[in-house]
Amino acid sequence: MGKNWIIDVLADIRTFALQNDLPELADHLNETMLVARTEIESSSEGTPFAVGSDVFATRRVFGEFGTGRRA
Repeated sequence: MGKNWIIDVLADIRTFALQNDLPELADHLNETMLVARTEIESSSEGTPFAVGSDVFATRRVFGEFGTGRRA
């Protein structure tokens, strides 16, 4: 899993932005996801940052938006 969890978090926030009429934010998040993918792919896999609780805490705050997710 490594650092890829951040892409899912950014996708969830992007979906929230689209569903709440924040298209400029959604566009910026697209760019942010590209930067994140590029950095993750170019770096060596490190230790994931508290994958368990932090990812689930983030999803509790923003909700689950899996149906419209585009990564």
